[in-house]
Amino acid sequence: MSENLSTREAIQKLNKIENKKGQYQKPRFERKPFQKTKRPCPFCNEKDADGNYLYIDYKDPRLKRHITEEGKILPRKQSCVCARHMRELAKTIKTAKKMGML
Repeated sequence: MSENLSTREAIQKLNKIENKKGQYQKPRFERKPFQKTKRPCPFCNEKDADGNYLYIDYKDPRLKRHITEEGKILPRKQSCVCARHMRELAKTIKTAKKMGML
């Protein structure tokens, strides 16, 4: 291309579709960016009187929700746990496995 076009103009020029009569028409639809709704972390909602997060205990019955039937730990996006609590949850699940609780 000999002319200097901005990126947006170049994309628009390439995206034009020619119909049978030789006239240009717009594409039928434009893709929108995918936005997934975030669910809140179940452990972030629980705080003590001082406002500190509660410790995830290895005896907690909710740990079974975060492992598969084979005993593998579910990934963060699948279990909807924030990064901070996922690290603590992984340590807790490993401790519970060693103790024979899971």
